[in-house]
Amino acid sequence: MLSNWLQPVQKLLAEQAKSLHEEQLGRYLKIHTAGALPDLPKGSVALIGMHDKTADALRNELYALSAPFGKLPIADLGNLRRKTDSFAIPLLKELLEGGVLPILLGKEAQQLRALFQAELQKQRALKLCLIDERMALLEKDPRTGKKSYLEEIAQWPPDKLFHLCLIGLQAHLVRPGQFAWLEERQFSFLRLGQLRDDIMEAEPFLRDADLLGFHLSALKMNEAPGVKCATPNGLYAEEACRLARFAGMSDKLSAFALFGLHLPLDRNNQSVQIAAQIIWYFMEGVSRRVKDYPFSTDQMTEYVIPLPQEQVELSFWKSEKSGRWWFQPLHHKEETEKRHRLVPCTYQDYLKAASGEWPEKLFPK
Repeated sequence: MLSNWLQPVQKLLAEQAKSLHEEQLGRYLKIHTAGALPDLPKGSVALIGMHDKTADALRNELYALSAPFGKLPIADLGNLRRKTDSFAIPLLKELLEGGVLPILLGKEAQQLRALFQAELQKQRALKLCLIDERMALLEKDPRTGKKSYLEEIAQWPPDKLFHLCLIGLQAHLVRPGQFAWLEERQFSFLRLGQLRDDIMEAEPFLRDADLLGFHLSALKMNEAPGVKCATPNGLYAEEACRLARFAGMSDKLSAFALFGLHLPLDRNNQSVQIAAQIIWYFMEGVSRRVKDYPFSTDQMTEYVIPLPQEQVELSFWKSEKSGRWWFQPLHHKEETEKRHRLVPCTYQDYLKAASGEWPEKLFPK
């Protein structure tokens, strides 16, 4: 029973939700009240508070937003009764195995570990994507003074952590040795400047992830002051919401965690509002999934770029449903009958390859 792990949404919040307009989220979603857990059909989205005060502050803003989510079932399951990883893992595992997408409303980034371990019990190797300003790894995280939330996760072997991608890194906050550590393991990163040049560069990484963690400190201080160690550079709120929407639209992504919100440092509820909007755009993305993840190449168009001098061909595939692109790794002509895993990419990657410029992310050294 899920009620063993969860306490109902605060009575006052649940009552206020009933008074909202039917097209506002508080009326649209199903709320866990005393003695009444909502049904969770496969394909549902479930909000779960990992820290009571933080989650309730987010609910207060989130419930008031609009609800243009079509037939997407959304539930608010309330807050965890206990805040330890070992307590949360069985709950998250049960939700994931039931095809329910959990959204964790957290405070401490360490709570991402429970989600990672729960997903590991469902599948063997994971792709984790993180949106954060820094890579607090191989040292204490200055935001908490504790071992980094990434420390334990990043040390998992490749058959557990298959790939790690960090989006929004600020080079002045990341030591050269940390970048070298990522490159040695062939992990990916997208610096803030690269993201600012073309935000679409982040979309393929988000499309290929199993889990997403979003640290609010990735935003500029003026955008989200309610975080520890806020810095003047970072994402704008509009960019953060757009990244969340990209992630929500991914058929592959099975869970999302938002963390880093520190209420005592917030000004005029600004960070809470932005955090609620990030969650809203993620759910809006989920509601627009078109199920075009390429388990096969049905309803996809192939574009072949021959390289006669190398005796190889480059194959790009475009989804007829969404217009999104995938790349098929290099194969020799005699191997064309073999099927290869398709890698998410952008239309610009295709144009570069067609002009003879090989995108580095598709052809790593």
